[in-house]
Amino acid sequence: MANKGQLLRDFIRLSENAYNNVYTAFKRTAYLERATLLPAVGDQAFVAEAAQGQVNSVEVRGALRIDRLPYRRKEVAGSGGMNSRPDDGINVVLDSLDIYKFDRDKPSLTNSFLYKSQVRVAYFKRAKGKWKPHLCVRYDFARSYGSHPIFHAQLENGVPDASVRAMFPDLPEIGEPLDLHFKVRLPTANVVGATALLSLAADHLPLTRFPDVLRAVRAQALFKAEPWRCDCSSLDGGLAPQSMLASRWYSTNLEDAP
Repeated sequence: MANKGQLLRDFIRLSENAYNNVYTAFKRTAYLERATLLPAVGDQAFVAEAAQGQVNSVEVRGALRIDRLPYRRKEVAGSGGMNSRPDDGINVVLDSLDIYKFDRDKPSLTNSFLYKSQVRVAYFKRAKGKWKPHLCVRYDFARSYGSHPIFHAQLENGVPDASVRAMFPDLPEIGEPLDLHFKVRLPTANVVGATALLSLAADHLPLTRFPDVLRAVRAQALFKAEPWRCDCSSLDGGLAPQSMLASRWYSTNLEDAP
C-alpha cells in the first residue's frame, strides 16, 4: 500500500493535470481568436505542489496573462449573425491560489475538499502605452463568519500587487486605477482557477466552442459533482453541496452540444 507521501504526490499530479487540461481546452479556442496566452511558468498556467505552511495539503497556483482577448464574443445572442463592431481586444491577468485538504488526513481524491481559494481576474484596455483597468474581480473562499457570504467576489482597483508583478515583470504601467467601493461582497458560485477560465470562455470566446471548455472542466475527476466538496464548517458545521462549484451553474444541455 502506498504511503502518505506517495498518495500526496499522486494527488498533486492529479490536480495539476486537471487544471491544465482545462487550460489546454481554453487555449485552443483562444488561439483561434488570435489571443496571445502567456503563462508565468513554462507552457502551464497552473502548478501544484505541497501547500506552503500547511500540513498534508496541496496548493494549486495559477498565473496567466492573456493579450488581445476579444472584448465580446463574436456571436450575438438573437442576432443570427456575427458582431460587426470592431474589437481591438482586452488584456487579462489571472492569478489564483487554491488549497485542498483531506478527510482524516488521508490524501486521496475521495477524501479531498477545497479548503481555501482566492482567484483574481483583472481586465485592462490599452491606452497611450499604458494599461487602463477596466474591471478587476477577486473571488474569495475561506472560513467565513457573520455577514460574509461563503463564496463571494469583491472588486479591486486593478493595480497589480508585488506578487503579480514578480510573476509578470513585463506588465505595462497601469494608469487611472479604478475608484470603487471595495468592501462590497457579492455572493457567487465557488470559482477556482480552472473555472475562472470557464467564465472567460463564456464571455469572450465563440459560443459554439464554449461547450468544449465546459466539457473539459466536467471531465476532470477533481471537478465532478462527486467527489467535489468544500469546507464550510465555519458557518454550517459541515460540507457544502457540490452544486456550488461554478462549472455546475451552466446548463447541462451544453455538454451534448456538437
